Amino acid sequence: SALGFAAGAVNSFVLNRRWTFSDLDVTGGAFWRFAAIQGFGALLSAAGVGALLALGASRTVAECVILPCVTVTLYCLSRLLVFRGRTA
Repeated sequence: SALGFAAGAVNSFVLNRRWTFSDLDVTGGAFWRFAAIQGFGALLSAAGVGALLALGASRTVAECVILPCVTVTLYCLSRLLVFRGRTA
């Protein structure tokens, strides 16, 4: 559901800010960039699973293949666009 996804995204932002990227500065608008990246991840996940289902994969296999790809992609985008670090 959309509410569950939104709650998960907020939780993820807070935990990433405090734990994974705690040594980096967070600039203005970081939450909205993070939310956009999470939305992109949801679309990417749905499209990837849908494509694999169309190719004949089971839902379990499709999700097991797509989930790690989306997770790595979102981590990299978050590091690059949200939790950028200090700028001189």
